[in-house]
Amino acid sequence: MVEVEDDATDALTFPSMASVFGGDILVREKDGELVPEQAIYRVVITPDTEGAKPVTGVHYGEVVIQAEPASLGGRYLRNTISTLLREISP
Repeated sequence: MVEVEDDATDALTFPSMASVFGGDILVREKDGELVPEQAIYRVVITPDTEGAKPVTGVHYGEVVIQAEPASLGGRYLRNTISTLLREISP
């Protein structure tokens, strides 16, 4: 995974992904743009190309990313408490 957008997408960049064009993402049209009904985050991945044939054109598919939700504040707090406990321990 190369990049994950911080904010949800306001409008679909590729209309072919929208449900109205046969895609899987439910959208509504607003001011000429296709707006997703649910929060959609843009993710950039780099495929493992070892031994693969060169890719030409656009290929659509599905990627499943499994991760546990975590807040930055929670991680910061855990690290701070861990450091404090380590420093005050004999």
